Amino acid sequence: MIRIRLPLALIAVFCCTLMATPSLAQGVSAAENRQDSKPRLAKVRKPHTGQSGIQNSPQVLCLECIDPPCDYCDPDPDPPPPVPGPPPPPVSPPTNPAVSVFYEAYIPQDHIYGPFPNSCSLTQGFLYLGDRQGDPVTLGSPYSYRVQQGIIVYPDSGVSEGASSSVGYTEQFSVGSPHNGAYITSSDYDGVANDCKLWNGAGHAQFGEGSNTSSWAAIPSSSNIVVKLIGRISNPLESSKSAIQWNVSTTINNTGGKSTATVFVSGGVTCYPSHQILVNDTNVAFFAAPQNPTLAYITGCLVLLGPATSLMGPATQAGGTSIQVY
Repeated sequence: MIRIRLPLALIAVFCCTLMATPSLAQGVSAAENRQDSKPRLAKVRKPHTGQSGIQNSPQVLCLECIDPPCDYCDPDPDPPPPVPGPPPPPVSPPTNPAVSVFYEAYIPQDHIYGPFPNSCSLTQGFLYLGDRQGDPVTLGSPYSYRVQQGIIVYPDSGVSEGASSSVGYTEQFSVGSPHNGAYITSSDYDGVANDCKLWNGAGHAQFGEGSNTSSWAAIPSSSNIVVKLIGRISNPLESSKSAIQWNVSTTINNTGGKSTATVFVSGGVTCYPSHQILVNDTNVAFFAAPQNPTLAYITGCLVLLGPATSLMGPATQAGGTSIQVY
């Protein structure tokens, strides 16, 4: 048997090499892992440094590498918060605010019977279309009015203008209306006048015999206004002895240079129909007529009593009521 003798030094080198191989492989694998891993980043706020090296404000969003260490600023930083602007200037009050005062009378039902018998019926008057037309269950605000009177005053300059009076359109119906037994509809309009059946006529009241109005405003100072509204208007299709009447004074205090004013209303109206006083479109006084008046009640109101009924509402109380002037 042949025996090969290797030098002792060569044997030692070979053994060390075998023992070192696993550690070497492990070292290579760890290096590869370090090359493949991505750096861990954290978002932080840092002051932006310009070319001059001076830190500027506001801060920008940066990405800071934790492992391995690095520093990279986002090229698209978050915009700075908006700087609030100055508050808007206060709204100056008008130098010459207008104050409007209007009176209105309206029939608060779909229809109502007139006070006088006629050639078509000896037992009841003609039927007249009211100012709150439609289903009695859903009646709302007046769609129209019997008469409207008003004036506009300018307290700062002490002048008034726009005094006006107007009347509503009167429509008369006779036997057979309302056709549905409840309220006036299109089936009541047959287009034939004075035939004592369904629609029977229409017209406008004329200011003249039996009908007149007057309105004026006293403005002793910008802080005191007195508006007087007086009138009488008859149904154009009835006797002039039957008339809506009103005699109302409206006093407006403390309007000069102020946004609010105190309003007082006094005077009287007929107890039919309904009445209201509007100051700058605010209802400050009213009289609400009954919803189902008798023929005797209407006759007494429009023929016998005159404007003897007091108005109600906040402006008729001792302290008056406050309204917005502008």
